[in-house]
Amino acid sequence: MEEKRQDELAELKKRYRLLAEAHESRGRLLAKQRWEFSERLSDETVDRDHELERLRGEVERLEAEVVGKRGELERLENTKVLRWTAPFRGLWGRMRGRGKPK
Repeated sequence: MEEKRQDELAELKKRYRLLAEAHESRGRLLAKQRWEFSERLSDETVDRDHELERLRGEVERLEAEVVGKRGELERLENTKVLRWTAPFRGLWGRMRGRGKPK
């Protein structure tokens, strides 16, 4: 009977040791995965920030271009030629509009 208990105890110790090793191995794996994830996340965050800054610069450039184009359009609309020919252009547009099928 004592021998059987010793065998059971030895088996339990062996199982415990295997479980402890598996637990430790799993802990190391999880730590490694967390570290890799944080590195990847850090890299992606840096890439995203660079892309965001690039896009903000592009938006600023495009907004400045829009302001410039609006100024050009305003200057063009204020020319004498466009102001004096506005009634004729309106008449021409109405005449062309009548000829179009609806």
